[in-house]
Amino acid sequence: MEDLLDHLCAHMRAADLVARFSLDTTHRLVYADWLEQRGEPKRALAVRLHVHLEQLGYPVLMPPERSHAPWMNTATDGRTGNHLVAYRRLCQLWRRHRQQWLSQYPPTLRRHIRFRAGLPWRFVGPADLLPARMPRELSLVRSWLLTDPPSAKTHSATSVFQNAYELEISGPAWRDTLPDCLETGVIPESVVRFGVINGALAAETIPHLLAQTWPAMRHLNVSGNALGAEAIAGIWLGLRHSPIVSLDLSRNAIGEGFSLFLDSGPTRLKQLYCAGNHAEDIGTAMMGDSLCMRQLTSINWMGNSLNPEGAEAIARWDAPMLRNLDISANHLGAAGTLHLGKSAWIKNLRYLNLAENNLREEGIGHLAPALGQSLRSLALDSNLLEASSCQFLSESPARENLVILELSRNRLGNRGWQLLSEKAWPRLRHLGLMLNDIGPDASPPSRDNFPRLARIRLARPPEGESFTP
Repeated sequence: MEDLLDHLCAHMRAADLVARFSLDTTHRLVYADWLEQRGEPKRALAVRLHVHLEQLGYPVLMPPERSHAPWMNTATDGRTGNHLVAYRRLCQLWRRHRQQWLSQYPPTLRRHIRFRAGLPWRFVGPADLLPARMPRELSLVRSWLLTDPPSAKTHSATSVFQNAYELEISGPAWRDTLPDCLETGVIPESVVRFGVINGALAAETIPHLLAQTWPAMRHLNVSGNALGAEAIAGIWLGLRHSPIVSLDLSRNAIGEGFSLFLDSGPTRLKQLYCAGNHAEDIGTAMMGDSLCMRQLTSINWMGNSLNPEGAEAIARWDAPMLRNLDISANHLGAAGTLHLGKSAWIKNLRYLNLAENNLREEGIGHLAPALGQSLRSLALDSNLLEASSCQFLSESPARENLVILELSRNRLGNRGWQLLSEKAWPRLRHLGLMLNDIGPDASPPSRDNFPRLARIRLARPPEGESFTP
């Protein structure tokens, strides 16, 4: 029993190939029994609840410190009810006992440790906070976000990284240290998610990064480094034969340099994040000619200064596998949605984010009829929408299966809420209506038309009070 933590660590390294919190059920239940024998019944209960949720088919992907979900207080029956009861209890345990669970760590570490269902999972902070002699249970940590490199005087890089499964290094302080870390091999080959973000990666370090073999890596994040088109194209081509399935190139000042991306890049790539790269309409059109487009399932093109011509370029993308698309914070306008509605892949989307695009009612009139029944999440916040937009959405084919609809920060008013509530939304669970000038006299949501909807707040909060989503 005393070696149980070592068995848990070994199992996490061997079995969790998608970098999720997914230990073997038997190991976790034995660990729960061990915790109970040590006099920690509440932590043991948290571990068992997490196992129970996964057996119900609802894996907990959100840590308990972010547990104020919109559906937490919803009274429901059946399978969903069991899920809510178990998750609500798990979050209550965290809020009531987190100080006790964290008390085993030095005071300087406590606010940097993140738990998942009674198990320490993530460390966020500078590496020099870690003591030279690591607490035994801290060896369970597999996810690290290190804002400063470890110094030789306080802690060796090898001892920090040796158990890393998800590793992100952030900040310019890493620029001089990272090449040595890569060359000396202190970053283990077992890393599945690797991020060098927010100024930590310099262009001259890219050859060191690409020279490593990463047989287990599936997710690479190099966002926020302002590397420019040529350096990013070097990464793109250098990963051609890697097993990468998710690549984040956001905020790297690529601009119109997407002409350098016409090669297929990583052959297994499924998810591509290119937010904030000033691609504009020309770069967007060039990216559409890339050979990887046919295999992508998720694309994030947020904040790329697109006009309606950019939306037309996106609509021409040959992307038969596309299921998730984020093109928020652009300037598509109503004309842009007219182009999107004619795309060959729009009816296959499951997630679509068009927030902050100045769509107005005309744009929703073009978009709503084109949406397919596969759509599960639609974000339209901050688009200057009036009440008539709700009529278009209520008549959309997507209404039958939508789970999340975000309409916050528009101009819907009481009339918009009335138009929404006249039709049945059988699967809708979250409806965002904040900051829409919906008064307290608005009718409450009907259980007949919203059988699965969580509690929502329709009115502006009093002065000084914030919204609870």
